[in-house]
Amino acid sequence: MRCSRLAIAVASLVLSQTVLGQGASDYNVTRLGRINDFGTYNDIWGFATEDGREYACIGTLSGTVIANCTDPTAPYATGFIDGTNCTWRDMKYYQGYVYSVNDCIGAVQVIDVSDPENPVLVNEFGNTFFNSAHNVQIDTDTGLLYACGTNKGTVIYDLNTSLVNPTLVRTWNGQGIPGFNIDGYVHDLHVQDGVAYVCMINDGLFATLDVSDMPTITVLDAEPSGEDFTHSCWVNADNTVAVVADETGGTRHLQLWDVSDPSNLIDIKNLWQGSQTLPHNPFIVGNVVHTSYYKIGYVAMDISDLNNPVKIGEYDTLPVQAGSFGFDGAWGCYPMQPSGFVYVNDISTGFHILKVNPACEVDGAGRPSLCEAWPEIVEPGETPTTIISGVTLTNVTAVHVDGITLGPGQFDVLDDQVISFTLPSFANDGLIPITVENAVGLSEVVFTQVRTPGGPQLTVSPKTVSEGDEMTVEMKSEPFDFHYLGLSFTPTPSIVPQVAFDVGAGFTDLFLLAPTPTGATGQTVFPPLVVPPGAVGVTVYWQFAAVTPGNLPAPVSNVSIQNVID
Repeated sequence: MRCSRLAIAVASLVLSQTVLGQGASDYNVTRLGRINDFGTYNDIWGFATEDGREYACIGTLSGTVIANCTDPTAPYATGFIDGTNCTWRDMKYYQGYVYSVNDCIGAVQVIDVSDPENPVLVNEFGNTFFNSAHNVQIDTDTGLLYACGTNKGTVIYDLNTSLVNPTLVRTWNGQGIPGFNIDGYVHDLHVQDGVAYVCMINDGLFATLDVSDMPTITVLDAEPSGEDFTHSCWVNADNTVAVVADETGGTRHLQLWDVSDPSNLIDIKNLWQGSQTLPHNPFIVGNVVHTSYYKIGYVAMDISDLNNPVKIGEYDTLPVQAGSFGFDGAWGCYPMQPSGFVYVNDISTGFHILKVNPACEVDGAGRPSLCEAWPEIVEPGETPTTIISGVTLTNVTAVHVDGITLGPGQFDVLDDQVISFTLPSFANDGLIPITVENAVGLSEVVFTQVRTPGGPQLTVSPKTVSEGDEMTVEMKSEPFDFHYLGLSFTPTPSIVPQVAFDVGAGFTDLFLLAPTPTGATGQTVFPPLVVPPGAVGVTVYWQFAAVTPGNLPAPVSNVSIQNVID
C-alpha cells in the first residue's frame, strides 16, 4: 500500500487557547466506575479482548477477581478465583491466561480467561519448587515468566513450552552484582527488549540485567536508588527513561532515570510530591507517569519535558485519611487499556476506574465547553455508554446528539468535566456531532463516528486553526480504492464552500457543495471517489475558498474530516 496525504485549508478560523485548571486534590480526574464488594484489596492488572472488551484483574485479600469494564461506568465481576488469604497478591495477563501469585503460601495460579465472562482456575505450578512469590512479571516478547520475591530467588519459567504448566528455565539470586553481602532479593522487575530492570529492595539497588540469551544472565549496572529501598520500576516504550519508586519516606522516593545505556544508569529527575506522600507502583505510558500512592491516591505526571515534569491529574481514593502517612489507600494502578481509562485498586475503598481529563478552554461567557468524546468510533446500531469531557458541565440542561435532544434524566453529570449518556442508535455511517447547553448557551461540537464495517478508518478530530493554516494527515491508497469523504464544521459557514479533490497527476474533480445544517453543526458528505488506475503517490487535497473573492465566511471554530477506505 502506498501512503497519501489528506490536506485541508480553512479560511477565517479562530485559534483557541488551552488553559489548565488549578487544584491540589481530585484534580483533572473523574471516577467513572467502582467495585467494592470484596473486602480488602491489593494489586491490579488488566487486559483487552480482540473484539474490544476491556477487563480488570483485581487482587484481593482472599483471591483474584475478573471484572468486565467495557462500560467504564458500570463494571461488574465475572468471576472470583479463591486463593490463600494474603495481604500481597499480584497478577499478570498473557495469551488468554491470568497468572496470579501471593506472598504467603502457594505458587502461580493459572486462570483461563479465554472466555473472560467465565474465568476458570486450570492449574497451579511451581508449588513443589518455591513456597510463595511477592510479584510476577511476564516478558510478552519472549514468553518468559518471572516470579520474584520467592524463597528460591527470582524464578523464571518458559511459557512457550506450556501456558498452563511451563518448564523451569533458571533462578537468579543477585549473582554478578558487585559488592559484599548482597541479599539478591528482587521485589519487582520490568523486562523489555532483552533487558530486565530489577528492584532489589533489601540492597537498595536499581539494577539492569541482560536477559536476551537465556539461560545466561549478565549484570549490566546496579546503582543505589533514591532512598535505598527500591520497590518497583517501569521503563518507557523507547527504553530511554525509567521511573523508580522507593517504598519509604524521604525526599527522593520517586525518581526518573536515564536508561538509554542500560550499562550506565543515570538518576536525572526527582518527582517527589511532598513529605506526607509514599509512592507504591509507578508506570510510564507515552509521556505520562502514572503512580499509585498510599493515602493520597493516584497521580499523573506529564514528563514530555524531563526538566519540567507537570502534574496533570490527581485523585484521592481514600480522602478520609488525606494528609496522613502510612500503608493504606491506593495500592496499584493499571494505565494501559486501549480506552485510556486507568484502573486503581485501593486497599480499603476497592477498585476504581478513573479518567484523566484533557485540558479544555473555559468559555468566558459561562457556556459549557467540550473537547473530547468517547468512544471515538462505534458500529452502526450500537448504543454504548458515551462519555464527553470538557469544562463548566455541572449545570448542563441538555445534550444534543445529531438532532436528538437528551433532557434531564437522560444523561449523568459525573462532575464539572464529564457527562455520560447512552448513545442513540444510528444505522448509517458518518460523523455524529454532539453538543451540550446550559442557561447561558450552547457548547462547541465534539464528534463520535459511526463507521462502515469492514474497512480501514481514518478520522481527523475537530481542529481550530487560523486563516491559511493546513491540517494534514496520511492515508493509504491504491488504484481502485473507494474513498468516502465527509466534512463536519461548526458553526455553519455563511457562504457555500468550494471543495476541490486533486487525486493523482492531472486528475481533478471540482464540486460546489452546500452544507446541510444539523442543529448548530454543518455536515457535508461528498460523493464517493475512486482512485483511478495507474495513480502513483496518491494525494487528496481538501481546500476551502470563498465563492466571491474577499468574501470570507464567518469564523469556523471546529472542523473534522472522515475517510473510509473499503
